[in-house]
Amino acid sequence: MAARASDPRVRHMPDLGCHLCLGTLDGRDAAHSGPGRDDPDLWDRLRAAGITGVQGGLPGPARAAGMAWSALVVARTPEDLREGLAREADQGARIVTIHAGTGLEDDDAALRLLDAAVVVADRLGITAAVETHRATVTQDMARTVGFVRRLPDLRFTADLSHWYCGQEMVYGDFAAKVEFIAPVLERVRLVHARIAEPGCIQAPVVADPALPHVAHFLEMWRRIFIAFRRSAGPGDVLPVAPELLPAGISYARTAMVDGRRIEAHDRWADALTLLDHARRLWRETSPEAP
Repeated sequence: MAARASDPRVRHMPDLGCHLCLGTLDGRDAAHSGPGRDDPDLWDRLRAAGITGVQGGLPGPARAAGMAWSALVVARTPEDLREGLAREADQGARIVTIHAGTGLEDDDAALRLLDAAVVVADRLGITAAVETHRATVTQDMARTVGFVRRLPDLRFTADLSHWYCGQEMVYGDFAAKVEFIAPVLERVRLVHARIAEPGCIQAPVVADPALPHVAHFLEMWRRIFIAFRRSAGPGDVLPVAPELLPAGISYARTAMVDGRRIEAHDRWADALTLLDHARRLWRETSPEAP
């Protein structure tokens, strides 16, 4: 029988965290309807949108506003990683996303770096979530699955746009590739919500879940949500944080409007649509769903 909302067990079930990567608010132009990092009404705007946490900067203001906060560390060496994780743990981060290495390391060097993430995170009592990101040791799907076989305690931040576009997942058997990366999806502890197209790392976001590239991402997120529920403890939260970055660093598309080149899409509105997709999918994958 389904648990009622008033049932105290509900408060201890794994939950979805609707978060936002603060880079989504950077580089605003005429197309961007959202707040900026420095806006006095930032936290009110985030709360009004149903956002309960942020990643990247502003740890003190975020906590003062009652927001969850997670960090990001770029670590090229085990020493970088140890220092970065200790620094962010001291700031109060319980989850730290890691850009690990450059992608040019041999397997031994990459494994030393990833093993340091596991060991240091365990010592600090935090979650070190290695991001699936281009130009890092996890830029390749097959290699990353191999790392999991060697280090089963690895945990990940899933930014699947890097694999979907960077490795053109639709070139071949998409379903077989999703099955192949299942060991990674099962270990995701934070999702950077960005939807890509096969040739575009940051595609416009649409509300239609039936479009092929949208459906592909929802299928991968579905696998993540189900696996998280199976492994999570009481009260654990899976943050889903849209990370939609500006045209200034070659992510957002641009268009000419009235003689000016501006971003072609409203990244704030797109972020809210992504969170709507995630909320709906979380409900649909609940064991209590019909």
